[in-house]
Parts: sequence; structure tokens; C-alpha cells
Amino acid sequence: MCLEDDFPIVHGHLLFPCLTQWVAMAGCFSNHETVATVWRSFLAIRHLLSIPGDLQIELDVVACNTALTVCDVQWQRALDILQQTQDREISTLITYSSAISCCEKARKAAVAVDLFEELRMAGHEANTIAFSAAVSACEKGQQWLAALRLLQQPAMQFLQRDVVLLGAQLSSLGAGQRWRQAEELHTSMAASALRTNRICGNALLSAYEKPLQWRKALEAFGALECLQPDAVSFSASISCVEKCQQWHLALHLCAAGPRSQVALHGAMTACAGRAWIHTLGLLRRMKQLKLAANNVTYTAILEACQGRSTPGGQLRLLSEMKASWCSLDAVAYTAAADACDLSGDHGLLLDWLANCERSSLLLLT
Repeated sequence: MCLEDDFPIVHGHLLFPCLTQWVAMAGCFSNHETVATVWRSFLAIRHLLSIPGDLQIELDVVACNTALTVCDVQWQRALDILQQTQDREISTLITYSSAISCCEKARKAAVAVDLFEELRMAGHEANTIAFSAAVSACEKGQQWLAALRLLQQPAMQFLQRDVVLLGAQLSSLGAGQRWRQAEELHTSMAASALRTNRICGNALLSAYEKPLQWRKALEAFGALECLQPDAVSFSASISCVEKCQQWHLALHLCAAGPRSQVALHGAMTACAGRAWIHTLGLLRRMKQLKLAANNVTYTAILEACQGRSTPGGQLRLLSEMKASWCSLDAVAYTAAADACDLSGDHGLLLDWLANCERSSLLLLT
């Protein structure tokens, strides 16, 4: 649909006959190109408000709220629209909540928290949407303490909680290593009318990961079977058992899950030590799945194989790493130096050392 065929253009801006028409049209689209057109028309309407004369257009809160819904991650545009509503004293709870949601999508935690405080200072009572967006923005922006402070506010006790808010709570508690509180919250969901979903289950898995609660993580993973665990579920579980050196469980989960570079990397790290030979099999599987091996891949394998694989095998890995256009780091050069030294090829050892010096890297000792 071409909007320009139906509406006039004044001074390079698409104009609508009235705000009602603009609001109806803006709410029908979500693709980025049309969003840009809607935004330009909003700017044009705002410009007309400053033109003296007979043309009177009242920019109402419905128009502004509609404009906010198409801002998506354009948080600065959202703040501009919010300012328009504040100047005209027409901002509502929906206006603030939509602006906070834009900041959440853009991972602007500090701005989201500031808007949440502005919402309260303006006399509005925060609802579930505003709380969820603010907490989620803090979680995505890795501002765990700010998220926990929001969750501790007395107003939280009176909210009608939904799965979205509880998911944001679980993620924040997990990120803040409050796994017991996350567990209690998840258990309370089962006792209420709310049904957990995969996002909440994954958040609980992540909460168990950092404090190395691998048995609890596997229990939570088992509970996700009816919800069809995804790549995030498998990756979080593998990461947890990997940190606890449960390599056989990591391999089992990796084989059962969807193809994922993150999951394979976790399994490789888990196999460091006595199970190092499995890292080479995981590399072959990556190639079969057509997943690109990168620095993380080769570093995990080199660290697992160091002192265990043959010098020739390590040098072949390093050559493959260079052929894949991966940048060689201190781990790679140390592995190369050890392999060359063990093989007795001192000429090749000098070449690797010279390359290491040119790259301004210090060998790990």
C-alpha cells in the first residue's frame, strides 16, 4: 500500500486530513519503512501546531500514544513524543508505559528507571506493564541491583501479576544470583492460576547456572519437556553442567538439543581434561551442521587438548584456525610453541614465536 497515493505531501511531509485518520493509519503498520513514514507525518503535524492561522489541529494523547507504539527501539523518538505530552499536560499511564517499553527494547536501563520514577512523580500508579518493562530493561542492561530494587517496592505487592512480569522477576533474580528466591517465585506460580511458560523456565535454569546448582538445573530442564525446550534451554543446562565438570551430561544434552554454536562450545569446555578427545568429535559435528567455527571454538579445543594431543594434531588445529581467518590469541600461540617444542621442530618454533612478537602477545606461562 502506498500512503502517498492517498494523502497529500506538504513541505516534504506526508499529511493526513485529520488526527483520527492518522491514528487509524498508524496503528495498521509495523514494518520499519512505514514506521518511518508515520514518524515523518507525526513531525509534520507537530510542526503545524506552531503555525499561526486558521488551521487548528489538536495533538491529543491518542495520537501521541499511537506514535509511541511504532517507535520500537527508537527510544529517543519515544522521549521526544513523551515530552510533547508533558508540555501539553496530557500524558497518561499508557504514555509512560509505552515510552518505558521502548527503552526496554533498546536496553536503556537507566532511562527506563528514570521514566518509571517520573511516572510515579506525575501521580500515576504503576501497572503490570510499566513494572514489567522497567524490570526487563534493567535485566537486559545488566543492571541487576536496579531491577531488584524495583522488585522490592511496596507497590509490587498489589499488582495483578502475569507471566511477563514473573518472567522478568525470575530473570533479574537469576542474574543477581538469588536462585533460592527465583525458585520460590517459580514454585508460587504452580500454586496459583498462572501457568509457567518456556521463558520462565529458561530464566529459572539461568538462575541455577551461576551458583553451580546443576542437579536443580536438570530438574528444571526436565520440567520443561512438556513446553518443548529450545536452544536457550539446552545452552543454559549445558553451561551449568559444564561449570560442574559433568562432561558426560553436557555431551548428552548437546546431542539431544537443536544445533547451536553456544551449546557446542559449552560441551567442548566441559570436555577439557580427561574427556578432551570428545572436543574433536564436537568440532566434526559443527562442520556437519554447517556451523562456523570461530576463535571461541578453537580456543576451547586447544585448551582441552594441550598436553594431551600429539604435537602434530595441535599444529593441524592451528593451521585450520588460521585458514578459517580466526585471529590467533595468546592461547593459540602458547599451544603452537608447546607443540613445536615437543615435536623438535625448532625452526617452526622460531616462526611461531616471531609471529607472536609481531602480534604483541605474551605467551602464557
